[in-house]
Amino acid sequence: MTNSFSPYDLPAEKQLAQHFNKIKNIKIKDLFEKDHKRFEKFSIKNGDIFTDYSKNIITEKTLELLLEFAEQSGLKQAIEDMFCGKKINATEQRAVLHTAARSVFKKNNNPIVSDGADATEKLRKVFEKIAVFTKKITAGTKKGSTGKNFTHVINIGIGGSELGPKLLVSALKTFGNKNLTIKFISSPDPSHAKQILKQANPETTLFIIVSKSFTTKETLTNYKTARKWLVDSGIKKENVKKHFAAVSENQKEALNAGILPDYLFKTENFINGRCGVWSGAGLTPSLLLGNDLFADFLSGAYETDINFKSQPFEKNLPVILGLIDIWHRNFFKAQTWAIFPYEQALSMLPFYVAQLCMESNGKSINKQGKKINYASAPIVWGMPAPNAQHSCFQLLHQGTNLAPIDLLSPALAQNGEKNVEVLAANHFAQAEVLMNGETNAEIHNKLKKTGASENFINKTAAHMILQGNRPSISFIYKKLTPKLLGKLIAIYEHRIFVQGILWNIFSFDQWGVEAGKRMADKILSELTETKKKNNPKSVDSTAGLINIFKQFQTGD
Repeated sequence: MTNSFSPYDLPAEKQLAQHFNKIKNIKIKDLFEKDHKRFEKFSIKNGDIFTDYSKNIITEKTLELLLEFAEQSGLKQAIEDMFCGKKINATEQRAVLHTAARSVFKKNNNPIVSDGADATEKLRKVFEKIAVFTKKITAGTKKGSTGKNFTHVINIGIGGSELGPKLLVSALKTFGNKNLTIKFISSPDPSHAKQILKQANPETTLFIIVSKSFTTKETLTNYKTARKWLVDSGIKKENVKKHFAAVSENQKEALNAGILPDYLFKTENFINGRCGVWSGAGLTPSLLLGNDLFADFLSGAYETDINFKSQPFEKNLPVILGLIDIWHRNFFKAQTWAIFPYEQALSMLPFYVAQLCMESNGKSINKQGKKINYASAPIVWGMPAPNAQHSCFQLLHQGTNLAPIDLLSPALAQNGEKNVEVLAANHFAQAEVLMNGETNAEIHNKLKKTGASENFINKTAAHMILQGNRPSISFIYKKLTPKLLGKLIAIYEHRIFVQGILWNIFSFDQWGVEAGKRMADKILSELTETKKKNNPKSVDSTAGLINIFKQFQTGD
């Protein structure tokens, strides 16, 4: 490694670089042999979530230096600034207060003032309105235009307007209203929308349009598709509005688009899109869970917030995890970070964390506006672990890339059953094999016991060697409930916040995403033009693609 990791040029950074060169080739299994209390030293129990980070190439000295780096980089002040409502999203001049949403139903909270108003009170009004709406839908007092109860809710949104709500719905449907079916439409692909709509009854379907700006092209395209579907199905045009609710910061635009005031919910500018589920975008999961369980979800995140704010760094789980992420990314040069839940209900978690990390920390400019000379966010990926270990785990065991991973599994199934031993056995086995590997000698002995010939062993053994020393972090949780999911999501949010502070970047804007949207708007106008000649507004390759697209459409 070169000494290029210098977001602040602090003493701890130089010490970390020297320390890395001393221990980079150490074997994790040797660390366990030297210290039989390693598991206890490198793990944290946080209520009903237990986190084991002992299977990483770290020592007590590593953590000591990483913690010094956190202190020297101003992490403590950064945490305080976020929670008290300072405009830490400096490029957009906004506070970052998704944490305030988690405290709206707690007593004796000090007001958090943002732009001269109490942010907590604003959010309390949002959630109170959601609670009233949820109760009316659940009780059947708010119905569709033909007087029938709603049986389907279709969330139309993209990015954070889908990923957060979809994670909650997929993870917690066991606890949900059995009389409601929740579906999601994000892509403007007409085939996708058609397949979802085919499963619903127009008379009993409520659409929830989630768009912070209410100008997102993909979402508005699907809004128009949904309106047309209702009218084509026989719903009177003047009654279509009874089948739509919306979540937006741009209330005026939503009202102009035909949303009724009682069906319109606010998301605030101090909550960015990827954390929208803590504001108005919580409407969809609230309809599924009901008010009490949704409040439990908020409460779980609140508990994590309190720990994150108050625990010393050496016992602070998001801080420890964020520091280990820095260790992997900037010293071991790990290019990816993978999330593998063993419980199928958490299948959306890798997608949620991918947006959370890459949209937040996928930056190459520091807070001072200078180009950074070190790595920031890794590529985040993952899938449900049972399938992953029969496919991409091959690369994790024997590939040429170092890929730190998170493994998550429950002690109890959501229905309370204990028959999750197979999940746990595979989780623990994968972590151990990734750490230990298998040497050439071990493979020779194993093959000899099967009666294999020496010739076969000599030809085959090399292909079976596992290098080992592959890092992993294990999460064991008691049971996946709304409260536990709130705690878990907040752990990941704060972990990624810690990464951004230590990289000295602004985590809460997304100018790259915005640039792509603007270009798509420009090209869309060109695609809908009737001219077939090259359009000078676009670069040659884009103009060529536009013309080929039009040729395929017209058959020319």
